[in-house]
Amino acid sequence: MGEKVFLQNRNYQIWSIFFQGLMILFFGLFTRYDSEKNPDRAIYPFFQDVHVMMFIGFGYLMTFMRQNAFSSVGFTFLIGAQVIQWCILVRGFIEQAFHSEGYHKIPIDIPTLINADYCVASVLIAYGAVLGKVDMGQLSFMSFMHVMFYCVNEAICVNEFQSSDIGGTMYIHVFGAYFGLGVSFVISHKEKRHDKQNSTYLTDIFAMIGTIFLWMYWPSFNSALANEPSQQIRTIVNTLLSLCACCVMSFTISMTFRHNGKLDMIDIQNATLAGGVAVGTCANMMIDPWGALLIGSVAGVLSTVGFIFIQPFLEKKLGLHDTCGVHNLHGMPGLLGGVAGVIAASVATWDKYDGNLADVFPARSETEQEHGEHGRSASRQAWFQLAALLLSFGMAISGGLLTGLAMRFSKIFRNLDQQDYYDDDQFWNMPPENPKPKELEMTSTV
Repeated sequence: MGEKVFLQNRNYQIWSIFFQGLMILFFGLFTRYDSEKNPDRAIYPFFQDVHVMMFIGFGYLMTFMRQNAFSSVGFTFLIGAQVIQWCILVRGFIEQAFHSEGYHKIPIDIPTLINADYCVASVLIAYGAVLGKVDMGQLSFMSFMHVMFYCVNEAICVNEFQSSDIGGTMYIHVFGAYFGLGVSFVISHKEKRHDKQNSTYLTDIFAMIGTIFLWMYWPSFNSALANEPSQQIRTIVNTLLSLCACCVMSFTISMTFRHNGKLDMIDIQNATLAGGVAVGTCANMMIDPWGALLIGSVAGVLSTVGFIFIQPFLEKKLGLHDTCGVHNLHGMPGLLGGVAGVIAASVATWDKYDGNLADVFPARSETEQEHGEHGRSASRQAWFQLAALLLSFGMAISGGLLTGLAMRFSKIFRNLDQQDYYDDDQFWNMPPENPKPKELEMTSTV
C-alpha cells in the first residue's frame, strides 16, 4: 500500500506543477487589472469576511473527525487556492460567451475575487459530502469539473433566466450540495458508519470554531455584492434575523429528539447555520423581518431533523453516504430558500419596493409593449426563479454523477479502500503521539 500511495501522490505532484504553470500562462494571456479609475474600495471588507469564511469557517467546521483534521483544513486551503484561479478564467470566458461582446482580456477586481470565493464555497460544500473518501488527485479533478458546471449554471440563471439569488442559495448551496451527493453516490462504498468518523471532545471544539466564524460572517457573505446601500442593509438584517431564529430552533429540536433530551454537537455545529443558507435567495427582497425569522425557524427545524432522521434513513435505504451532512445543511435548506424566493418574487410590486424593484429583479425594468407594464410580471418572474432552482438542482446531480463515474472508473485515479477512509496517514507525515505525562509520585512526609 505504501508504494501505491507514493506513486499516486507523485502523479498529483506532476499534475499540480502542470496546473500552476498553465495558470501562469493563461493569466498572462487572458487577464488584466480592472481599468476603472475610481474603484469602490468599500467592498474590500466584505471580500475579507467572505475569504475568512472559506478558509477558516469551512476548514475548521470539517475538523470534527478524530483522524482527518489535517486533511480537512489542509485540503480546504489547497482547493481554495486552486479554485480561485480556475474560476476567474472559466467564469470570465463564459461571461464573454453569453454577452457576445467579442473577446477581451478578463478584468480582475474585488467583485471578481468575491465571485471566485463564492465558487470556492460551492466546491467546499461538495467536498463535505466526500470528505475523507477521496485522494488528492480525485479531489483536484472533482474541483476542476465542479467549477465548469457551476459557472455554466450560474451564467444561464443570471443571464438567461435573470433570476435573483443575492446570497447564492440556489447557485452555491443547492448546486454544491447535490453535486457532492452525486459524486458520493457513485464513489462511496455502501458501508455502515465508520469508527473513524467519530469525533472527540477536542475535535468538536475545533469544528465549533468554524461554526462561529461562519455564523458571524454570513451576513457579509449574503450582502457582499448587493447593488446599492439600502438593499445591502436589508440583506444584512434579514440574514442575521434568520440566523438567530435558526439557532434557537436548532437547539430546541436537538434537545427534543436526541437521546436523554440532551444536545448533540453535530446539530449545533451545522444546523444553526441553515438560516443563512435558506434566506440567501430572498435576503435582499421585501420579506419583512418576521418573514426572515420564519424562514430561519423552518430552516433550523428542517436541518436538525435532517441530521437526526433523514440522513440515517438515506444511508440505510439508498446507500447515500454524506460525511458532513451537506444535504441537511445546504441541500434541503437551499431548496427551502429557493421556494421562499419564488413566493417573494410572486408578490413583489413596485410600490412595495418604493420604485426600486429593478434593483432586485433586473428583468422587471424592461418595457414590454404588449403588456403595457414594467418588464416581467411578478408571476412570470416567480416562474423564472423556479426554473433557476430546478436547473441548479438538475445540473448539480447530473454533473456530480458524471464526475463521480469518471473518478471511480478512470485508471488515472486511485480509489481509496474502505479501511483507508477518514485517515490523515494516507497523505500526511503524522507527528508522534504526545507522550502521556508520568504519574506524579505522591510522597508523604512525617
